[in-house]
Amino acid sequence: MRINYIFRKIWVCAILIFSITYCTIGSCNNAFHWNKIDGDLAGKEITFIAANPYDPADLLIGTKGFLYRTFDGGANWKNIFSLPGVKKSVNFILMDSKKSGVIYIAAESGVFKSMDNGINWKMVSSDLRETAVYSLLIDAEEHSNIFAAAETGIFLSHDDGENWSRSCNGVSEVRTFSLAQNYTDARLMYAATDVGLYKTEDKAKSWKRILSYHSLQSEDETSEYDEEISPDVKPFVTIDPINPDIVYIVTNRGIFKSGDSGASWNRLSLKGLRSSEINNMAISPLNPDYIFAATAGGVFRFSKKNNSWTELYGGRNTAEAIYLVFDGNYNGLWLVSKKGIYKSESDLYDESENNYSDQKNMILQHFSHEPTYREVQEVAIRYAEVHPQKILGWRRRAYTKALFPELSFGIDHDSSRSLHWDSGLNPDTWVIGPEDEDTGWDINLSWDLGGLIWNDDQTNIDVRSRLMVQLRDDVLDEVTHLYFERRRLQIELAKKPPKDEYELMQKELRLEELTAGIDAMTGGWFSEEIEKRKEQGQVSVQSGDGFVLTGRTVPIGTNDGTAY
Repeated sequence: MRINYIFRKIWVCAILIFSITYCTIGSCNNAFHWNKIDGDLAGKEITFIAANPYDPADLLIGTKGFLYRTFDGGANWKNIFSLPGVKKSVNFILMDSKKSGVIYIAAESGVFKSMDNGINWKMVSSDLRETAVYSLLIDAEEHSNIFAAAETGIFLSHDDGENWSRSCNGVSEVRTFSLAQNYTDARLMYAATDVGLYKTEDKAKSWKRILSYHSLQSEDETSEYDEEISPDVKPFVTIDPINPDIVYIVTNRGIFKSGDSGASWNRLSLKGLRSSEINNMAISPLNPDYIFAATAGGVFRFSKKNNSWTELYGGRNTAEAIYLVFDGNYNGLWLVSKKGIYKSESDLYDESENNYSDQKNMILQHFSHEPTYREVQEVAIRYAEVHPQKILGWRRRAYTKALFPELSFGIDHDSSRSLHWDSGLNPDTWVIGPEDEDTGWDINLSWDLGGLIWNDDQTNIDVRSRLMVQLRDDVLDEVTHLYFERRRLQIELAKKPPKDEYELMQKELRLEELTAGIDAMTGGWFSEEIEKRKEQGQVSVQSGDGFVLTGRTVPIGTNDGTAY
């Protein structure tokens, strides 16, 4: 297990190095920018986001236990509902587009409904026996019909969620995550479950599995992504907003597309993606030539024309993206990540910033004097005192303990004196003595050679090492992300510095913030090392397995002399 984990870590780092180089030749859009807008929600674990289709400034956010709303685009948030019970996670939010003020929540503890724009709430899922509900869908044809994708199958309500019945034929007790309905033929529906994709042609009266995840194969690519579907992945199904015959299924092996209502499938190209673990995707009806995906490695845009992905990362301080949704105008994206909420501030469809190949070498020179990511990782784990050598030292000392004997030393001293009454003498008298004394000592040496194989200390070490490994993983993840987010910003500033003075100041401030973050995790070593190498004329140049130090001096700075 540890070997696989270490290999995965090495692979992740290799991908990050490749991505930085690849950014210079066209896989990253440095001009794209995200604006963090969570405000009062900072630090909360956000699970879902929903945008009002008629008001771009109206937004609903679900967290572990609460529902928040903003009417001013995220400047101010208000808690409008606290979920009851123990299982409180908000999985899905549905705003009824036909009935003003009606909002539904799909949660771990069932379905909740508000009919007055979130002022009052009630549970409407007593028939579901408080099963976890993952998503909801309002029938496009009969608006009082609501479908629920739940832990124990698919449920249907004919009265706006007041009463529910199970759709039993074909999907009984099948864990279902996502639903989609053909908007030109409401009888056709799709259900993404943990065992495959199901389809109904009679509006949920009967279901048939049309796709098994294990049967998904890439026709033109073989990669490390072709493993089995992870049990932690929640598959997602959606229909193209222009052509209802086109269906997409999102899995941890990428996005698969069917152009014939599910009869056949092909995987979209993985070119440009860092991770095939897709959490969510979105397609705008205004420009269906592009697909946007929230992945474990960030937010990416797929161009059908170029058949490749471009990362949209500027301004985010986290890699993993959880959920994407368009604003009411379909001109911007809202993003939920583990670090907060973001709103896109750039043209979603602008590809003008994709050609950097002519400036690759010049851009790489801007940070050639800095430590490599491996050096930073090494210092960070030593500073946090979670280096693997520490665990090895524990085990070595526990092993060698058995080679040393247990020493015991004893000494005893006996002293006695006799006392008796002698009646034969005249007069009778007490006779005392003589006094006897005896002194002895011993030394005992014992070895428990079984401790060479196993001893009780190993159990304690196992517990401590698991905690240390977890802490070390957290340190490595955080410092690696800070390092490469800083590197991306450096590339952006070197490639195209903002002309607006305020925007430039904001980006430079962000660069200082990222540098301070790395310094905090390395005890100030990072900045000190950069200054030292500048003075010594050392640079780091890219090699096949990372960066190596040389003695070559390279001019540092942009065309206008500004150094980053």
